[in-house]
Amino acid sequence: MSRALSTGFTILDNVTMLSGTYYIVVDDPASMPPIDSIGSSRQNHNDRPRDIDWQILSASNAPSKLGTYGGRCAFYPFFHEAQSVL
Repeated sequence: MSRALSTGFTILDNVTMLSGTYYIVVDDPASMPPIDSIGSSRQNHNDRPRDIDWQILSASNAPSKLGTYGGRCAFYPFFHEAQSVL
């Protein structure tokens, strides 16, 4: 997964959605910033994300959660606009 960060925006490649939950699959989940700095709640975009909104999975645990028939959607980046706290 590549990521580019800019004030107010997060751009992610290879975000997977299953049953309404966004999953980010990476080799080392500890290397990712906190999920609330990446996304927000689906119900209220001003609220922190819940586990049913966003999850970060390790590549080794992803098949058990997402199944074995998933595929990569290349060239379809996900954009999230963060709200200013000022």
